[in-house]
Amino acid sequence: VADDRLCSPPQIRHYRHHASPAARLRRIGIFWTVVISAVYIIAQMVGVGTLMESVTGLPWALGVVLLGSVITLYVAFGGMTGVTLTQMIQFWIMLTAMVVPLMVLLARHPYPELLAHAYGDTAIVSESTESMAGTTVRGNPAFSEKEQEKFPNGHAWLMPFKKFNLFSSVSLLVALVCGTAGLPHILARFYTNPDAAKARWSTVWVLVFIGIFYITTPMWGAFARMVLGPEAVLLNDAGEPNPNSMMLVTSKEAGEWAVALVAAGAIAALLSTVSGLLIALSSAFAHDFYGTILRPNATDGQKILAAKIAVLACGALAI
Repeated sequence: VADDRLCSPPQIRHYRHHASPAARLRRIGIFWTVVISAVYIIAQMVGVGTLMESVTGLPWALGVVLLGSVITLYVAFGGMTGVTLTQMIQFWIMLTAMVVPLMVLLARHPYPELLAHAYGDTAIVSESTESMAGTTVRGNPAFSEKEQEKFPNGHAWLMPFKKFNLFSSVSLLVALVCGTAGLPHILARFYTNPDAAKARWSTVWVLVFIGIFYITTPMWGAFARMVLGPEAVLLNDAGEPNPNSMMLVTSKEAGEWAVALVAAGAIAALLSTVSGLLIALSSAFAHDFYGTILRPNATDGQKILAAKIAVLACGALAI
């Protein structure tokens, strides 16, 4: 216990600062920022390798090292300003990649046609026969009985709560909404607004554009199911769904330019997310841990240096 008779005033102030509720909350915030960002950034690095392997044919591990190193270096030397500017460009690349090829595809097959196909034209094909009943528009067999166990078909595919009950579905929706809003690299973006009014407006516009993304996602899935047939369910060597290449394969219907655009959009999405997570991690370490707890008297220059070191270390560990 800090005692005025035993401690000097600076020691008392230091003790009270670290024992205060605000200090405890800060440490909790640092801990969960590191945990959430670390888990998320590793998952993104896995996606980086998968994407590089699909687009360029490079070995998965080499793709992780190459693109992961590029992201880490430009965050370390560009800082928040560099990340903000690159994320602006990456956002428009992503939005264009999601919307433009889809508009071309929908001009050939309107969305009602996709739903009608999913409902009526993809009946289960019995594995004991060679019947082609219920084929896709390309003449491929529809989903087999075994595939049907994982992926609902026909009327069931259009109905909600096929895989989860009502409670689980609502629980998942709440987790997705609140979890996304509370991600460290999302929250950090509010502090790049000059004032509270602009922060509120940025939230409104973010909801609009995220809505566009989430509207196009099931349309891509429905189109892939119709165009690719069983190939829409891309399985990896372990027999698990591997949707990473679905948009790339489907976009070939629109032309090679669409494949290139979708690949660029996917790379932009990974670059944007990983760079935001690295900024969140380095900020938690440099500002909250190093600059507030470890060395409260550290200068701005020392905090910036600590942030750069944190970015390089976190990036290397994630890779």
